[in-house]
Amino acid sequence: MSKADQVFSWVVVGSIFVTVYLLATKELSSGEDLMALRRFVAIEIGLLVAWAAKKSINAVYLLLGSAIGFACAKQLHTTLILQGYAPSDLNPYGIGVMYTAVVLLFVAAFNSKFHVQVFAVVSSFVGGSFVASAVSFFLTCMLADFDVHGLKPNKGAFIDFIYLLFNTGSVDNDVGIFAGSAEYNPTVSGTKLCGDQVIGRLLWFVLFVNSTRRQLTKISASAVAGDASEPLLSE
Repeated sequence: MSKADQVFSWVVVGSIFVTVYLLATKELSSGEDLMALRRFVAIEIGLLVAWAAKKSINAVYLLLGSAIGFACAKQLHTTLILQGYAPSDLNPYGIGVMYTAVVLLFVAAFNSKFHVQVFAVVSSFVGGSFVASAVSFFLTCMLADFDVHGLKPNKGAFIDFIYLLFNTGSVDNDVGIFAGSAEYNPTVSGTKLCGDQVIGRLLWFVLFVNSTRRQLTKISASAVAGDASEPLLSE
C-alpha cells in the first residue's frame, strides 16, 4: 500500500470514528450525571467501528464509492427536474440505468484505486501551497529587521502569505520579501506584478509537480508489486 493510500485510508477511518462517536453520543442517555460515561461508551463504539473499517478498508472504499455515486446520480436526477422535466416525462427505466451506471462508475473508480491518485494530486497541490507560503513567511520574518540590498520586507500573518498565492485579483495586502520594493513589483500592461507572488507560485508549481510525480510513481510501483504478490490460480 502506497503512502497516499495509507493517508487516505486513515482519513476515511478517522471520519468514520468521528461520525460514529457523534451518533453514539446523541443516541445514548443524555443525563448530565452520565455525561462522562456516555462519552466513554461513545468512544469505545467509535474505536470499534473504526477498527473494523480499517480491517476491511477495501470494502469500505466500495461502500464509499457506492454512496458517492448514488449522491451524484440523485443530484443529476434533481437537476433534470429543475430544468423543467416533469417526473412523468422521465423514463423510469432510463433513470434506473442512469443510477446504476453512475454508481458502478464510482465503485469501479474506487476499486481501481483511482481515488488514491486523485488524493495524491490534491494533497500535492494543497501541500505545495503551504510549503511555499511557509518558506516565504519565514524568510520574510528573518530578513524584516535587516537591510539587505535595499529590500523592504513586509511581515504579516501566515494566512496572508497563503492568500497571496491564491489571490487572482489585485493584491490589497502585499506581504513578503519584495513587498516594499517597487523595482521588484513592476506594472505590466496596467497590471501590477507582485514579485513575492510570482516567485511563490513558481516554487509552488515545482513542489506540486515533483510531489505529484513521486507519489504517482510510488502508487504505480505499489500496484505492480501488489499484483506480483498475488498467488496464481491453480489449474
